[in-house]
This record gives sequence, C-alpha cells and structure tokens, in this order.
Amino acid sequence: MTGMELMWAFYGYSKLYAITLGLFEIIGGILMLIKKTRIIGCLFTSTILINVILQDVYFEVHLGALKAAILYQFFILLILWLNKDLLAQSIKSLLNIKKSQQSKYKLMIKLVLAFIGFIILRITEYYLTIKY
Repeated sequence: MTGMELMWAFYGYSKLYAITLGLFEIIGGILMLIKKTRIIGCLFTSTILINVILQDVYFEVHLGALKAAILYQFFILLILWLNKDLLAQSIKSLLNIKKSQQSKYKLMIKLVLAFIGFIILRITEYYLTIKY
C-alpha cells in the first residue's frame, strides 16, 4: 500500500473517529467566529491542522491536500497576528505566577511526595498493563 492508501485505510476503519475529528474541526471553526473565543479557536484548530500537515507530509498524501492545509494554517496564523495584542495579553495572564515564599523543608516534602506518587502510578500502570 502507498502511504496515502495506508492513512485512508486507518481513517476509514472507524467511522466514529472520522466523525470525531470533523466535529473538532467544526468546534474550532465556531470558536473562531466568536470574538471572545477567537484565540482559543485558532489555537484549537491550529493543533488539528498541524497534525493534518504532518500526516500529509509523512504519508505522502496528494500535494493539493497539503497545500490546502498549509493555506488554512497560514490564515489561522494571520488571524492570530491580527489579534497579537490580545494573544500577548492572554499569554501574560496565563504565565502570571505569583511567587510564594516557602521553606526548603516544605519544598523537599513536596518533592518527596511527588516522587512517591510517581512510583505508585508507575507500579499501578505496570500491573494494569501486563498480559496474563
């Protein structure tokens, strides 16, 4: 099979998967139409389009499909650029972390608890995924 045939066989295997991807694309498009959610919609749709572009490249899909996906991604980047002030403000707001003073003792306790939690999760994962 060619890469394109293999990819379409993968997508064609599950109708529900293709419908889910289509719904995500529609949701992203609707979010882009609403001014308050435009940036979220662009970022949401951009992740889907980047995945499509990578699949088109790696599975050697028809060049027209790749060009269309790149064009759509370009327009999303253009929308983000036109809203760059709001985008920058949003990123600053997300990254605005107030530093709290905590003792080294409390930090070490948190790190030890996180490490213990990690070990417990890895052991749980191992026993849940082994084949009997």
